[in-house]
Amino acid sequence: MGRSRSAKNKGLPPNLYLRKGIYYYRDVRTKKEFSVGSNKSLAITEAIQANLAIYKPKEPLVDRINNVHCVTLHEWLDTYRGKVNSRGVKREDALRLRIKNKVNQITL
Repeated sequence: MGRSRSAKNKGLPPNLYLRKGIYYYRDVRTKKEFSVGSNKSLAITEAIQANLAIYKPKEPLVDRINNVHCVTLHEWLDTYRGKVNSRGVKREDALRLRIKNKVNQITL
């Protein structure tokens, strides 16, 4: 765990720092700092928006619970077969893949 923030940066959101009366936002991906200005409320608002954009989860919890973007095994197998066929697989390998797919279809 890292050290605690200094007293002047204590009430600021993550990645926002105060130096010489000017607020700076540090992008954690590129390690670059951007000047946000000397207005505290504006700097905090912009830092919060930037943090939300960076740390936004890939899929919301509600969608994961309701399986909105769920891919079934049959859908995945269809896309897999399409990719294998488009790559121009050798005849022997294609026969092996077809046998495996037939076995998978029987067990499903």
